Order: sequence, then C-alpha cells, then structure tokens
Amino acid sequence: HPWILAMAAAPFSSRSAMALQPFQGQLFLLGGFTAEGPSAEVWVSPDGVRWAQSAPLPVAMSDFGVASLHNRDLFTAGGTTGDGVSEDYTAVEVSLALAERGMAFRLNVI
Repeated sequence: HPWILAMAAAPFSSRSAMALQPFQGQLFLLGGFTAEGPSAEVWVSPDGVRWAQSAPLPVAMSDFGVASLHNRDLFTAGGTTGDGVSEDYTAVEVSLALAERGMAFRLNVI
C-alpha cells in the first residue's frame, strides 16, 4: 500500500522525539523537541488530519516513553527535559489521578 499525504502542514510546530499514542479512539501527540527545545504541548486528533491542542504536560519533555493501560490511563516515563534526563514517572488519567510514584495530573480529553 502506498503512503498518502494526509495534510500539507500541521497546526503544531515541527518537532522530533515526540510521543504519538492511540488512546480512547484518538491520537495523542505529546511533547517532543522543537526549535525552542523540549515541548509540553499535547495535541489530539480523531483521524490524524484534524488536530486540536489539549492541556499541556506538567513539564516540557522529549525522548520519553508513553503507553496506555485499559484505554483509561496514559503513562509517560523517562525522557529529557531542558535540564537533562528526567527520572519522573507520570500517570495521565482521564477519570482518576493516580501514579505509582512521581507527579500525577489529570488530562481532559476533548
């Protein structure tokens, strides 16, 4: 199957080392490294073409892992902040704010 150009330009700035995770029927683009450095931006799309900015991460970061659990929770781990390597483990949850350790915050799905 050939690749198809879905959109000529994204509403967010170009970046590398971001996380892209399917979650609750949408794509979540989190953080990444932009021309200004690590980003805290979170963008959400139902189809990979239409994107809306969501609540930011609590800290700007790039090069981190992200996973979803039971389609209810998004977890991020590790990564790089503007000050170096992060050892934070963060749970981003839609319904409950829980974390095994580190900071926890609530993400409102749009």
